[in-house]
Amino acid sequence: MKQRILSVDFVKFISIFLVVWCHVIEGIDTDGFWQNSVHHVIYSFHMPLFMLLSAYFSYSSLNKNWKEIFVSKFCQLILPTFLFYIIQEFILYSLSFTLHIPHTYEPPFNAFWFLKCLFVCYIILYLSLKFKILWVSVIVLTLFPYIPWLVSFMYPYFVLGYLTHKIEGKYHFLKKYIWISIPFFAFCLYFWDSEYTIYNTPIKIIDYRTGTFDINNLYVTFYRFFIGLLGSLSVYFVIVKIYSCIKNLHIVHWMTSYGMYTMGIYLIHVILVKVLKLIFYFSRMDEIYIDLISLILSILFVFIVVKILNIVNKNKVSRLLLLGKK
Repeated sequence: MKQRILSVDFVKFISIFLVVWCHVIEGIDTDGFWQNSVHHVIYSFHMPLFMLLSAYFSYSSLNKNWKEIFVSKFCQLILPTFLFYIIQEFILYSLSFTLHIPHTYEPPFNAFWFLKCLFVCYIILYLSLKFKILWVSVIVLTLFPYIPWLVSFMYPYFVLGYLTHKIEGKYHFLKKYIWISIPFFAFCLYFWDSEYTIYNTPIKIIDYRTGTFDINNLYVTFYRFFIGLLGSLSVYFVIVKIYSCIKNLHIVHWMTSYGMYTMGIYLIHVILVKVLKLIFYFSRMDEIYIDLISLILSILFVFIVVKILNIVNKNKVSRLLLLGKK
């Protein structure tokens, strides 16, 4: 078994908690979450950070042959999304039927999009390395952003994460300069706007129907990429420094132990947030109360998820099917 890097597991746990917090804010403030300050900051970096970390630890798996990587990543990433989708819709439909609350059906194609995006990134990176067209693949996906699940947005981070692992032995000394990203991230964050997120301004540098070039979309695409990169580096640096100061605390050991189960936390918390949105209606309130309530609920959700994960992990079949782990 590979020796785990505890500081990275701590980073992963804090990062997935921030994701949970953002989604709970969306569940509480369904109409105004884009204007929420906490949501505003976290959304500038949270998806790029996870993609960078995922790719960094993908280095060895990309040395497998085509069949091995396809089957292993399908079982690890795609199969759990299919099974959790069935669980999700069963729970939501049952609650909707029992409580007489209308439920909007979510197509299975859209459910748990991040893991599907990660799977596609693995396959594209594997093929681009095999045929030695790494940078061509990045450029093509940026100019032709037609693959679903935000692959064009996430793939450059995946490539950077992979390359970081590849060259870190040669350029290990650069790690001590990661802190330089913090002032640059703060500067970029000052100009950050929710309209710049990939959801509100998709990549569309060239409109192939009209043959026009959108310089503003090019600017947003590059700005969004760099703030995601700078934010990821800054948050990683800060969390690792915090970990070095508090790593002996019992709660930190607990958080670190679940840093390896971020996928399970992601899958289960999505269902919990959907249940929250289905059952409860929150009237408009001040942002400070939204942040406080969402923070408390996020902590509660994480504890519930951990309890569920403890049950799932006890059986090797459920662990394989639902978490993609042997």
